Amino acid sequence: MLPGMAQYVPPPDAPAWHAHYSMLRSPRPKHLSSLRTKLNQRTVSAISDKSGNLRPAAQKFVDAVHEKASTRSSPCSEAGLRRIERISELFDNATKEHSRNYIDAGMWGIFARGAQRNYEGTKVRFIHEQLCARGTNEVALRKMKQPTICEVGFCAGLSAMLFMESLPRARYVGWDLGDISWTESNIELMRRAYGERFLDVALGRAASTVPLYQQAHPELKCDGACTVPPFFLLT
Repeated sequence: MLPGMAQYVPPPDAPAWHAHYSMLRSPRPKHLSSLRTKLNQRTVSAISDKSGNLRPAAQKFVDAVHEKASTRSSPCSEAGLRRIERISELFDNATKEHSRNYIDAGMWGIFARGAQRNYEGTKVRFIHEQLCARGTNEVALRKMKQPTICEVGFCAGLSAMLFMESLPRARYVGWDLGDISWTESNIELMRRAYGERFLDVALGRAASTVPLYQQAHPELKCDGACTVPPFFLLT
């Protein structure tokens, strides 16, 4: 247990990020900055080759996200939804490339379509429709210069990708326990794909990391609206 840490025992397979984000008291120990650097290097090496280039499946995912806007369909059209589904398949392949334990398409998330769980696209379509209804509402848009999506539960990042693609101007910040082997590498993949729009994912218990993140970033505001389903928060 590092100085200043809460008395918290992480899951057996939890990454060392727990030591960084489970802190309940400030200031944080200075030596944690070097820990974060090492973990970043490890995460980058999982999705890159020895030359530092993205591995093939990871590069295909990033390239698909970076497709020129002029060649894309509207994100809220049927063709736009099909594009999102295609990107999710590429994201799946990129995850399988760096994690042997990721075996089913979508695994346990909203895109799940494997042997363990299969939602047949119903959850994706519902959330996509709700996001698009919010994103095309003129009154809402006047209040939102740039929507900020806040999500507890990043896991593989597929729902985060759906949010970002459905609302092309939106920013994203997330919180995740960090106990799944592919989470950290997919956080880095999302950074590569979405750049400055992908703000951060804080790992650890959300009960601790959400208020800590809010203290560190008082300018960030995530408010739920009564007219918006509670599974995502926009400002």
